[in-house]
Amino acid sequence: MFCLVSLRTGRPLIHRFARAYLGGSREHEGSVWEARWLEMAGFRAYFRTVTIGWEAGYLVEAAIRLAAVHTASTGSRSP
Repeated sequence: MFCLVSLRTGRPLIHRFARAYLGGSREHEGSVWEARWLEMAGFRAYFRTVTIGWEAGYLVEAAIRLAAVHTASTGSRSP
């Protein structure tokens, strides 16, 4: 749910992660990353789309896990 909530903030969660790992720790690299965010609509759309994709994956995984827990046998039976 954090991914979807982050879409309502200034930057999607995946963008924040990517900038931390790919944007560089040097001031110049960070400013280039920020300029891309501000100037390129496709750059922003990409990160919003990726964020939605990750959240969809998390929700599908949670549904599969819930179904597995609900249907799995515990192995204990009454005599």
